[in-house]
Amino acid sequence: MGNKLNPLFFEKFVKPVGDFLIGLGTRFFEAFENIQVEFDKLFGPDKTFAERFDGFLGLFKEGGIIALVVMAASLVISLLLIKDHIGGFAGIKDSVDFLWLNSSVYDGGTLEPITFGFGIYIDHVTVMLLFVASFLCLLINIFSIGYMNTDPINEDTISKLSSSIKIIANGAVGFGNIDIQAAKEKGITVTNTPDVLTDATADIQILLLLGASRKAYEGRIAAETQNWKWSWDFLLGKQMSNKRLGILGMGRIGRAVAKRAKAFGMEIHYHNRSKLSSDLEDGAIYHKDIKSLFEKSEFLSINCPATPETKNLINKETLSYLEENTVIGNAARGDVVDDDAMVEALKNGKVFAYGLDVYNGEPKIHPEYLKLKNIFLLPHLGSATKRTRWDMAYRATKNLEDFFWMEGLGPFVLGAYFITFAVLGINLLFPMIREKRLRFELRDKNNELRSNARFEE
Repeated sequence: MGNKLNPLFFEKFVKPVGDFLIGLGTRFFEAFENIQVEFDKLFGPDKTFAERFDGFLGLFKEGGIIALVVMAASLVISLLLIKDHIGGFAGIKDSVDFLWLNSSVYDGGTLEPITFGFGIYIDHVTVMLLFVASFLCLLINIFSIGYMNTDPINEDTISKLSSSIKIIANGAVGFGNIDIQAAKEKGITVTNTPDVLTDATADIQILLLLGASRKAYEGRIAAETQNWKWSWDFLLGKQMSNKRLGILGMGRIGRAVAKRAKAFGMEIHYHNRSKLSSDLEDGAIYHKDIKSLFEKSEFLSINCPATPETKNLINKETLSYLEENTVIGNAARGDVVDDDAMVEALKNGKVFAYGLDVYNGEPKIHPEYLKLKNIFLLPHLGSATKRTRWDMAYRATKNLEDFFWMEGLGPFVLGAYFITFAVLGINLLFPMIREKRLRFELRDKNNELRSNARFEE
């Protein structure tokens, strides 16, 4: 009886540790299976040399191979440090790189110098921690292969995720790159970052409409040749001022586009899943269907989300509703537009010009787009401002924080923050407090020495 394992000890300690080790081993083998799958996709026997080369470059683009190489190099360096430490550098105590202050203390009748500073303390604990940190980081990068190296995050990718994955914090306004249904079935929460990129994307949409309507691409080509000459009909475009703008999708970004378009004196029309309240409409004219909207649009701004319902929403039929020589801008999603139908409309004059920042299968672009002059292309710059990207990162992190708070980990997060700041504060304040104490001690000792000297005289 005395040697029997306590059931509570087993339940609270032995079993969780065992489950963790089993899970770690399972994840380890899953990771290498994922690596094998990814390499088979990229370098399989059915691939041509060009496809394998593109796949190799894709690995570098995603950063997977780079991270593995860097972490592997860090691990090797940590092993070399251990070897050097054991082999002859064990006598090194410390190396101070940045001095905080120099002072002296009175010890046995003499003033002994003392130094406070920041530096590197080399001992067996330090080199072992370097090894452990490098090894763990290498494992994390191995685990991430196949999870973080694929865009979009489709059903196949989600099926490979460990059951421990609870949330995908998506840094975008939409979910077009993630299979929401597959994530839901696996019990994974998906978040996004709305609001923070509204203004930046609306700015780009206006740029697309202006660039397309004023033949910016043709103008750039003409300027680069340096042999153009002004003439009465040279690169005549369409003026946005006082025209009718149709907005397909009157959400946050659509309303921000409307606000900017009003500065051009444009009349705003829109189609949405539902009619907005009068204060949100702000004078815009609602259309119950796409046909009615397109028939009124001299300029068209595509701002609807990517959903199964909106896939190829802009097709041969819907394009036929447009007036002749309509200008279109797309800063939403590439798969909203049927590219073949759009190319035909650009060639036959139904569409005067097309500005787009998003593509089907980006970064690849429909090859016919590259042959046309009445087109204005940007490499997905909708949210590409420093302020916006910072806000997106913050929002994605906040989504994670809120999620795990709800999971009961909030107090631990706050506790970690408190401990971190407390340690930093102690490390910053202690040398200053110590310096002050030393100065008082030195003053007292000096006064004592002077008193003794006067007494001896």
